[in-house]
Amino acid sequence: MNVIESIERDGAQLVNKDKSMVYFICKCGTAYNKPVRAICNTSGAYCKNCSDRNTQIKKLNNKIAINNSLLKRGL
Repeated sequence: MNVIESIERDGAQLVNKDKSMVYFICKCGTAYNKPVRAICNTSGAYCKNCSDRNTQIKKLNNKIAINNSLLKRGL
């Protein structure tokens, strides 16, 4: 997936793109910049606060899934 598709997928707006850095406006309205590789391969086009929030949500969902599987097995 290229940078433009990743930014559109994440609801951000592209401001400027250099060789290795992308300047964008996060979906929350914060101006931010990240390396191209980080947007395409890891965290997406989110600012630090949104990235942290997304990480916490994923951790909670994983804990819920683990607890539900344990309850189903009767442990």
